[in-house]
Amino acid sequence: MKKNSETLSGKRILVVDDDEISRLVALEILEGLGAKVLLATGPDEALRLVPENRFDLIMLDLHMPEMHGSELATHLERLDKSLQTRIVYLTAQENRKDNKTPHAVPRRQVITKPMDPRLILEHFQKIPPHLEQPKQPTPATTIDSIDFSMGIRNFMGQEQAFLATLSMFPEYGRHFIEEYQSNLLAENSKECWRLAHSLKGSSAMIGATGINALAKELEGLCESSHDFESIRSTFEKMREKILEVSAMVTNSTFGVSH
Repeated sequence: MKKNSETLSGKRILVVDDDEISRLVALEILEGLGAKVLLATGPDEALRLVPENRFDLIMLDLHMPEMHGSELATHLERLDKSLQTRIVYLTAQENRKDNKTPHAVPRRQVITKPMDPRLILEHFQKIPPHLEQPKQPTPATTIDSIDFSMGIRNFMGQEQAFLATLSMFPEYGRHFIEEYQSNLLAENSKECWRLAHSLKGSSAMIGATGINALAKELEGLCESSHDFESIRSTFEKMREKILEVSAMVTNSTFGVSH
């Protein structure tokens, strides 16, 4: 990590994402590259921070509940025209066709979660000639359904940062289940889709492969049909998997130093 620690030294980056784990992962990666990072949980906070600060890069989650990322980009550009070249999008959806949604995404760089730090380096045209992949440390423990190698790789080899984020999953999972059950009861397919989409990105970041596969399935069901029986059935599988992984995380000793 030392080799790349000053790559973005002096750069100020704003990350706008409603998902807590996504924000934490972005913070760890970008600070690991030497950037100064501010985090916003949604559009209102972003619109407050932008006039008060000068950012070299703004990273917007495309699918936030209050406002689509492309809409927020338009508002931010009205505040500062120079931001037209300094906004990129984040998404957990690899190949989503935005022309099927009411929000057409302008031609702008889209970075898929978990973010590849090399794409950020390329944005600033500072990628080293031979950017070496960090050596993967041997994890202190293992958990079924968690790919530790994938998670550590997403955190650029920073095992302690990965484990600290993983330790937050039980609380994150509890909130997800409560919120999803509420929206499922109300048959709010749009919000059910957003929650599944968010979990898909977060689970990929921490290497939760089983949860990620179910989140993709749930997201597809919410987007393509209003068959709430199928959605409920898949959600129950998801709920059981989240509780299973949460129990294993809670009962594991990571040795995370705070």
